[in-house]
Amino acid sequence: MALNSPGKNHLKFMVPVCIFLFLSGLFAPFVSSADHQFHVSKSLLEYKAADQSFQVSVNIFIDDLELALKKSGHPGLFLCTEKESPEAEKIIFDYLRQKIQVKINGAPASFDWVGKEPSDDLATIWCYLEITQVPDPASLFVQNEILMETFDDQKNIVQIIGPRQHSGYFMFQKGQAAETVQF
Repeated sequence: MALNSPGKNHLKFMVPVCIFLFLSGLFAPFVSSADHQFHVSKSLLEYKAADQSFQVSVNIFIDDLELALKKSGHPGLFLCTEKESPEAEKIIFDYLRQKIQVKINGAPASFDWVGKEPSDDLATIWCYLEITQVPDPASLFVQNEILMETFDDQKNIVQIIGPRQHSGYFMFQKGQAAETVQF
């Protein structure tokens, strides 16, 4: 899929996504992190020409991530608390490397860990990654399967901002978790 000017298909997709995000934000103060009704993550992959890198931001509900990590053999991480395990960042990074796959110009890309922080409401965690040494990306393949092994209804919203500010949005779900874009 080429990232050019928005067309009719882009608008048909964006209206439901915008409504979903608006309603999610509207009802967020009434949803406790221990009992939310939807399972969604959001990610941004943004190309920075000056640095020749993709900066990656991933936002996930903390309780959902802890459940997924517990099921994979890592209980008691206490993410974003004073009792957080010293191994938490490494475990999260390993999990994200397994669940997010990126190819740039057809070649597999690897991530560097930048860091993490809780959201202001402490319901979600922001994880920051970077893909370096990307001089001139012409295509980008993204597969995002975050939490899909844990929740059948998991949705992963991915925004891509490529070279020359070409942008696109995707909503991934189980069985449809990958997309290739051309810049």
